[in-house]
Amino acid sequence: MSDSSFTPPDLDSLNEWLPAYEFVSRIASDDTKAVYLVKQKSLDRKAAVKFYSPELSRSEEFRKSFADTTKLMARLKHPNLIGVYDSGLDHDMLYLVGEFVAGKPLWNSTRGKPIHIKHVKNLMEGIVEGVCHAHKNDIHHGSLSLGNILIDESHTPKIGGFSQATGDTSRLDPAALRFRAPELGEHGAEPTAQADIYSMGVILREMAIGQTAAEAELAGIEGHGLALKRLVKRATSPDPSKRHRSAEDFKEELLSAFGEEGSGKSPAGGSSPLAAGAKLATGGSGPSGGAARGAGASPGARPAAMAAVKPASPFKLWIHLIIIVMLLVAISIAWKAYKEKKAETEAAKQASKSSPGRTYQVIHKKAPPRQNKRWEDDAAAPMGQFPDDAGADPVVTRPKRDVAGDLQRLRSALVSGARREMPAGTLKQGNHYFLHVDIPMTWEDAFWYAIDHGGHLAVPTRLATTDWMRDDLVGATGDAFWVGAAKSGAYTWTLADGRSWRPKEAAVKKGSYAAVGSDGSLEGRKDRETLEFVIQWTDGGPNPGSLESLLETTRKSLATSTPVYPPGTVAVNLRRYLYVPHATDWKTAVLSARSGGGNLAVISDLTEKFSIDKLTMNLDAPQGIWIGGFHLPDKGWRWSTGEAWTSTDWPQDKAAGDPESALLVQPGGKWEQGPRKQKTSGYLIEWSEDSTKSR
Repeated sequence: MSDSSFTPPDLDSLNEWLPAYEFVSRIASDDTKAVYLVKQKSLDRKAAVKFYSPELSRSEEFRKSFADTTKLMARLKHPNLIGVYDSGLDHDMLYLVGEFVAGKPLWNSTRGKPIHIKHVKNLMEGIVEGVCHAHKNDIHHGSLSLGNILIDESHTPKIGGFSQATGDTSRLDPAALRFRAPELGEHGAEPTAQADIYSMGVILREMAIGQTAAEAELAGIEGHGLALKRLVKRATSPDPSKRHRSAEDFKEELLSAFGEEGSGKSPAGGSSPLAAGAKLATGGSGPSGGAARGAGASPGARPAAMAAVKPASPFKLWIHLIIIVMLLVAISIAWKAYKEKKAETEAAKQASKSSPGRTYQVIHKKAPPRQNKRWEDDAAAPMGQFPDDAGADPVVTRPKRDVAGDLQRLRSALVSGARREMPAGTLKQGNHYFLHVDIPMTWEDAFWYAIDHGGHLAVPTRLATTDWMRDDLVGATGDAFWVGAAKSGAYTWTLADGRSWRPKEAAVKKGSYAAVGSDGSLEGRKDRETLEFVIQWTDGGPNPGSLESLLETTRKSLATSTPVYPPGTVAVNLRRYLYVPHATDWKTAVLSARSGGGNLAVISDLTEKFSIDKLTMNLDAPQGIWIGGFHLPDKGWRWSTGEAWTSTDWPQDKAAGDPESALLVQPGGKWEQGPRKQKTSGYLIEWSEDSTKSR
């Protein structure tokens, strides 16, 4: 039964009751407890004081658990456990004085959603280290959950909430019950190592795949999925005897799961399901290593673990040998074909180098039949802006060309809008130019490469259709190539010239970036694939696909019900982020972000920190990425939007190396400071409701 009438004591009363502490503020409270930030006067340090309601404090079961656990916890010192300083009883309320952690519960960072597997690994390793240390000192938690694990400013998980594991589940937060081992629901049940292992299994599962996802989705985590699925299944077994024997056993399997997927290695000391395929003899002694039972045991017998392996039958050996021979033959054939193909490719390269001015006939291989799919639906048709009567330049031969060299040589002219000379191989359709770039890149690299050369990734039109590009520009070689459309949110798409797009093809919606497939139809691809691509330029007028034009389009659209963000923008909850890989100083980056109605990224809590870590992890940005934090000599660090400085990664009073410094992040999330005039690898633009309101 919960004490719904519990009213947390006010600060004045507490300062009178416990004069050794200066009560500063109330941090949190619920129906059974309240937590306060205090200053311990004798040691001049911050601390946290937790008061329990009178009803809970009168419970004999809780009082005993509280007294036993706090005495033991006061002797422990571990970076993953919240330290306990003192405890007592005042005004019929038990209270606990402990370490103050300037952070938030892990639950606030997940909210039932999965987080990046790198952070899951780091957090779980800290959590299990803390639990192992507690267990070694005969302390079991019993109510471990995402709600009583705090994350401090260095992203270290710190476990609190010990002494709260009683058999009365009505006293627990309903959200915490799913982390609780089922056997603890029985009245009088004591917390055990297996109960904490169950809780850690649920915590691992929720951080990796979210609260509502099916456990089977664990297998889809790249590099670790199968091992993590086996680990969670074992840890959360309803039968405690089938779980890991100890927290150390859980730790060994956790490290193995993150270290070597599918290795088949069993954690030390455990009967892990990872050791699939090895059968133990029924008469063996198991992990203890004693003599086997029965008449077969003798001083001269081999160890039981060796005797447990049953020799394979001759028939099975022959089957295995035949399979191996067949595999070797298949590998030999594939290798021979690969060598022949490689030799042909090398010969073609040498021929092109020896005859740079030679022309060749474009031979179109017969492509699979296609349905001449249109680029867009009727609601976002860009084709009307191009004249239908503009003639195409039919080309059947073209010179062997150095695309990268031509683009580099003509870059300044192309960016300025000059079209007197175009790279070799460029074809004109209407008042637009198109060039096939046979340099495989990711979509994002190709997108910025096109912008840096005065154009944008091609947007097919009524004349320059995907079929035309496939047949006359790229050549029907069977290879896919990028075109100018990408997601700009979870469900929205934007064309490379700044217009919204609603793809009809189901194949497009399966990816985040648009490509033309081998049959000439549109399809969606993933972000790390590398393909060739097509650049488009306009003959006269500004480039509609330039960064300035895209940001201007976004700024104007923010006042509408359907904002249009640049293609490649990533949506994270209510925020959108765009990484701009242009080397620039901090002030220029700020102005660029504001020209699009956004701002440089503001990172004010752990959820946003994890988002930025994930977004920047694979970026090539050795000089760092500007974000919106900057230093004022008299006021410390500030956000460019005026939002409160509640960062989890950078103290507001941290000294600045340069009076005019600003913050940058390295790929993966490390924060650094640098002079505002310094040029970094790029900057991160953010669009969000809270930053707009605060500004």
